[in-house]
Amino acid sequence: MSLSAVELKQDLGLSLVEFHEEVSSTQEVARKLDAEPPYLVYARRQTTGRGRLGRSWHSEDGGLYLTLVIERFREDWSATITSTYLIHKALSCYVKNLILKWPNDLLYGKVKLAGVLAEAWGYLLGIGVGVNVNQEFLNDELEGHATSLRSICGKLFDMDELITGLVPVLVKGLCELRLKGFGYFHPFIRQLLLTSKHKVRVKYKSKMVSGFLRDLYPDGDALIQTRKGSSIRINAGQLLGGDT
Repeated sequence: MSLSAVELKQDLGLSLVEFHEEVSSTQEVARKLDAEPPYLVYARRQTTGRGRLGRSWHSEDGGLYLTLVIERFREDWSATITSTYLIHKALSCYVKNLILKWPNDLLYGKVKLAGVLAEAWGYLLGIGVGVNVNQEFLNDELEGHATSLRSICGKLFDMDELITGLVPVLVKGLCELRLKGFGYFHPFIRQLLLTSKHKVRVKYKSKMVSGFLRDLYPDGDALIQTRKGSSIRINAGQLLGGDT
């Protein structure tokens, strides 16, 4: 994968691109680097990959695992859902009818294909991405919960080709998000989110409330319909995904 690392660094103006056969997690490695953003770390395997809320991300050989580090910006609450949308955009040339699930998952049908984890440290923001690519089968724990590009398309994918196609979409899109704001992406993200019934949770008046996402506004607010039928308008950055 050294060729794609060189290409990405040159073509995208990244200060650093590191590839590892195995890491604890690309987020952890990226956090420890002394480099100017934007920079990228990607790996063939992660031993302690993480998802949101401390959940583990199974990161065996055959997946694509990366962290893109950028500077924080005013609307960086929207980095997670926008990055997930950008991954959706990049992978849609291989797989149609992917589902964008609030706030950080890509689904094929009801099973997970990819996920995003954004973490901030200091003035930096690390966008962690995990995509199931060439896994031939998934263990019993993941059966019925996850899938891979190989399982969907019935073929092996070239990892160099995939990363050199995906990362430019992510870098360019996050640059646009920083310069133009969430409102620029809002119509596209809203359309994808509202095509399916998304369960969400939010802490409201000191209680955890469950419901469904009914609308998303350009200013970053979301409209939630609670299970009891009432409506709540709240900043979308406070929303959690619903139980699956």
